[in-house]
Amino acid sequence: EQDERLKVLACNWNTVRVFLALRSDWKRIGMVGVFDGIPTPAIESAQRLTGITLTPEEFEDLRLMEAVAKPLLNDALRAK
Repeated sequence: EQDERLKVLACNWNTVRVFLALRSDWKRIGMVGVFDGIPTPAIESAQRLTGITLTPEEFEDLRLMEAVAKPLLNDALRAK
Protein backbone atom coordinates (compact mmCIF):
# COMPACT_ATOMS: atom_id res chain seq x y z
CA GLU A 1 0.00 0.00 0.00
CA GLN A 2 1.37 3.40 -1.00
CA ASP A 3 1.53 6.17 1.59
CA GLU A 4 -0.63 9.02 0.22
CA ARG A 5 0.26 11.58 2.90
CA LEU A 6 2.06 14.73 1.90
CA LYS A 7 5.72 14.69 2.81
CA VAL A 8 7.25 17.98 3.95
CA LEU A 9 10.97 18.52 4.25
CA ALA A 10 12.01 19.59 7.73
CA CYS A 11 13.41 22.86 6.37
CA ASN A 12 9.92 23.77 5.06
CA TRP A 13 7.89 22.72 8.08
CA ASN A 14 7.53 26.18 9.70
CA THR A 15 6.36 27.71 6.43
CA VAL A 16 3.82 24.96 5.87
CA ARG A 17 2.49 25.25 9.42
CA VAL A 18 1.94 29.01 9.08
CA PHE A 19 0.41 28.55 5.60
CA LEU A 20 -2.06 25.98 6.96
CA ALA A 21 -2.92 28.27 9.88
CA LEU A 22 -3.95 30.86 7.26
CA ARG A 23 -6.43 28.60 5.47
CA SER A 24 -9.41 30.74 6.47
CA ASP A 25 -7.69 34.10 6.01
CA TRP A 26 -7.60 34.39 2.23
CA LYS A 27 -8.91 37.70 0.89
CA ARG A 28 -11.79 37.03 -1.50
CA ILE A 29 -13.20 39.50 -3.99
CA GLY A 30 -16.18 39.88 -6.27
CA MET A 31 -19.59 38.29 -6.28
CA VAL A 32 -18.17 34.81 -6.70
CA GLY A 33 -15.54 35.21 -3.99
CA VAL A 34 -12.44 34.81 -6.12
CA PHE A 35 -9.34 34.10 -4.04
CA ASP A 36 -7.08 37.18 -4.16
CA GLY A 37 -4.37 36.37 -1.65
CA ILE A 38 -3.46 36.34 2.02
CA PRO A 39 -3.20 39.76 3.68
CA THR A 40 0.15 40.47 5.31
CA PRO A 41 -1.44 41.35 8.69
CA ALA A 42 -3.03 37.88 8.73
CA ILE A 43 0.39 36.33 8.18
CA GLU A 44 1.80 38.38 11.05
CA SER A 45 -1.06 37.27 13.30
CA ALA A 46 -0.66 33.63 12.31
CA GLN A 47 3.02 33.76 13.20
CA ARG A 48 2.25 35.28 16.59
CA LEU A 49 -0.57 32.84 17.34
CA THR A 50 1.40 29.75 16.26
CA GLY A 51 4.59 30.92 17.96
CA ILE A 52 6.45 30.55 14.66
CA THR A 53 8.55 33.43 13.40
CA LEU A 54 9.36 33.02 9.72
CA THR A 55 12.71 34.12 8.41
CA PRO A 56 12.65 36.45 5.37
CA GLU A 57 13.38 33.42 3.20
CA GLU A 58 10.52 31.44 4.76
CA PHE A 59 8.21 34.42 4.26
CA GLU A 60 9.10 34.41 0.57
CA ASP A 61 8.45 30.65 0.48
CA LEU A 62 5.01 31.28 2.00
CA ARG A 63 4.27 33.87 -0.69
CA LEU A 64 5.37 31.35 -3.31
CA MET A 65 2.98 28.78 -1.85
CA GLU A 66 0.24 31.41 -1.99
CA ALA A 67 1.04 32.18 -5.64
CA VAL A 68 0.85 28.49 -6.55
CA ALA A 69 -2.32 27.85 -4.54
CA LYS A 70 -4.24 30.90 -5.80
CA PRO A 71 -4.95 29.70 -9.36
CA LEU A 72 -5.70 26.19 -8.10
CA LEU A 73 -8.26 27.52 -5.62
CA ASN A 74 -9.83 29.75 -8.26
CA ASP A 75 -9.96 26.92 -10.81
CA ALA A 76 -11.75 24.76 -8.24
CA LEU A 77 -14.15 27.63 -7.53
CA ARG A 78 -14.99 28.00 -11.23
CA ALA A 79 -15.49 24.24 -11.59
CA LYS A 80 -18.39 24.31 -9.11
